[in-house]
Amino acid sequence: MGDKSVEDSHRRHGTENEPDRPALSADGQWRADYRKAQHQRRRAGIQPDLFGGPAIEHRYRNAPHPLQDGWMPDYEIERFQDLTPEQQAQRPAADPQTPWTHHHQRLRNMAGMG
Repeated sequence: MGDKSVEDSHRRHGTENEPDRPALSADGQWRADYRKAQHQRRRAGIQPDLFGGPAIEHRYRNAPHPLQDGWMPDYEIERFQDLTPEQQAQRPAADPQTPWTHHHQRLRNMAGMG
């Protein structure tokens, strides 16, 4: 009876017919260990399902990367409210394809309607 449960577990996990994997190189072993350590570090906990479903694994988010010193975007940011009234009046006439609106105007997205 004990042998049957071992056979079932091998069948479920697919290890019975799976060919032997080649040994990892030193770099490959480092990558596997690093991946496992990152997985363990990010795991916050496991929540079992009360109704027999699969358990839910909760994780912490990665910290955002800091910006490099001296980094500047490839473009210049120009805010509409920072323009003079004359420049604001010229903007919609300069590019009729740009949807310039006021904050109280309603918008309708015609491209999204099927």
